[in-house]
Amino acid sequence: MATSHNTESPPPERNRRSRLLKVGLAFAAVVGVTFSVWLLDKAIRFPEIQARQFGRFGDHVPLWIPFLLFVMVSFAGICYVIWRAKQRVDDGEDLYEQRHRKRPGDPGFEGVLVREDASEEDPTDTP
Repeated sequence: MATSHNTESPPPERNRRSRLLKVGLAFAAVVGVTFSVWLLDKAIRFPEIQARQFGRFGDHVPLWIPFLLFVMVSFAGICYVIWRAKQRVDDGEDLYEQRHRKRPGDPGFEGVLVREDASEEDPTDTP
């Protein structure tokens, strides 16, 4: 039974980029989980630590749970962005192809080139 899979292997540069994004994703996930576990440990050990809102006479609110949620949501967002970039690279997209700050010599550069023979006249000097 024949399958319709593309047997052509991706270019080595795309494989390298995909692997680097995988490593970055794993690193971000490990750091996020480690930080979350550390915060959870502190929340269990020191439940009496609270944050004070609105100055000296403000309400006391729990510190650990909002901090933990902030860290988890932030690292989940970071991991999502890296995962999405990895998917785009695996699909064959060049993530840097349409960057905004292209340099002379890059394909598709449409910047202003400075003429070498430009005179150094004072533009405010009118006849």
